[in-house]
Amino acid sequence: MLVEAAHRLNIQTVILDAPGAPAKQINALHPHVDGSFASADSIRELAKECDVLTYEIEHIDTKVLEEIDGQVEVSCRSQAVAPDKLC
Repeated sequence: MLVEAAHRLNIQTVILDAPGAPAKQINALHPHVDGSFASADSIRELAKECDVLTYEIEHIDTKVLEEIDGQVEVSCRSQAVAPDKLC
């Protein structure tokens, strides 16, 4: 898991997920964003807190990723990405 490795290296991560999600529990030293990957508003809120935005799921609002690309670096970490997804 990306957040677990980042935590060991003392790299700050901000997680977008449901309250109490496992990734949020691994790195509880920093504030996180409660919300959904499918919510453009949640993704924008996350992007405000980040220099680099990376995701490991293809069920994400790609239109908002295209919108914020350039404001933050957008990086896809999925191994099996659908052809219509920004990556």
